[in-house]
Amino acid sequence: MQVQRDRLTTAEDSCQPACWRWSGESSVELMIAGFAILLCLLGCLFPAAAPAATQASEEEVKAAFLFNFARYSQAAPHDKRRESTKPQHYNFCFQRHDSLVRSFARVTEGARVGSRTVVITRIDRLAGLSNCDLLYLRDGELADLPAIPGLLTVGDGPGFLQRGGMIELRRESGRLRFGINRKAAQAAGLMISAQLLELAAELVDE
Repeated sequence: MQVQRDRLTTAEDSCQPACWRWSGESSVELMIAGFAILLCLLGCLFPAAAPAATQASEEEVKAAFLFNFARYSQAAPHDKRRESTKPQHYNFCFQRHDSLVRSFARVTEGARVGSRTVVITRIDRLAGLSNCDLLYLRDGELADLPAIPGLLTVGDGPGFLQRGGMIELRRESGRLRFGINRKAAQAAGLMISAQLLELAAELVDE
């Protein structure tokens, strides 16, 4: 089932520019406020959570989204894929070393996903995906998405969810929103939090 959600339209229309800003200058402060910023960007649900300070670029906003997608997704309780190894790192994988990767490295410096330190890896096509925890794809990259247990896939091209991707970033009315393919996530042994599911502009369940 594919569900489109537009219940935040009115709230978005009344958003203030502060929704594109955050308080504080350090990466750690950004990560602490990250999910509040995500909520603010989606519908200005907490407009007081991000008072005007430093203007965020779109790439920095995307970086915060990616980090929080990782924070609010986890392996299903029955998934023992990496339980025995107890990984110390959370590996974010990108195909390109571009401005988004540089922004991501800057805003996640010193941050952790749970107890795991953030690691950034550039991949060459399908090589090395088994070591990735989150794979980000630009529009047109890897037309056939791999099915790897425990791998969270995020993309920004139209039709990403229909190709088997799990989270699709998109622009709606000048704002970044996202859709979720919960069926694809479950097939990979991943659980996406109720908070993210509630905020999704589109939810694909079958």
